[in-house]
Amino acid sequence: MYLLLSPVVLLVSALLSYGLLMLWYSPSVFGPNTFFTKREDGKAITMQFVAFSFILFLIFTIAFSVLISATIILRVSILGVLASTVAYYLFSMLWYSPGVFGKYLQIEKKTPRSMPVQLIGSFLLSLLFCWGFSVFLSWMRPSSYLASTFIAIISWLAFSVSKHLRTSLWDCDNKVNSWIHIGADLAKFIIVSIILTSMGKPPRTGV
Repeated sequence: MYLLLSPVVLLVSALLSYGLLMLWYSPSVFGPNTFFTKREDGKAITMQFVAFSFILFLIFTIAFSVLISATIILRVSILGVLASTVAYYLFSMLWYSPGVFGKYLQIEKKTPRSMPVQLIGSFLLSLLFCWGFSVFLSWMRPSSYLASTFIAIISWLAFSVSKHLRTSLWDCDNKVNSWIHIGADLAKFIIVSIILTSMGKPPRTGV
């Protein structure tokens, strides 16, 4: 609890939250498309924007403070997080490249986002995934690499398969895209789990 309330942790969390909010509201992400711009009442728009920003900032700050605290308490390998992030990011670039599955993706034509924002945003999201999953694995302390792979597959079934099939079921995404994302997530969960287990605390011996 002390670490969670530590001023240093909260300060770092606030800075991370602020950076994520700036990315969230950038013109290339949600800035020009936010529902606030569709209102004609300027005052109402301002009040809603301030309230919504504050709520997001609070949520992000709490989430980051918990992640930082858990990272310190569980002694998560920062090098392992960075290595798995790079592997995750490079695999995603390869998987969704035009020469692999990128050509099969069916994407609606919308206002194009700038390439730097897409690349930086993708890397940050990869980092967030690997960071959170490293905390989970450090807490679980799998007894072997097979156990960590099992945890990765269970997590994939619970969070990836259920999510993408649900969006496909309700026509939020087509079946081709859903199965491409599901296949990518399976590989990424396994890759990240192996790297984190290799570079983190040594697995426990025995059952």
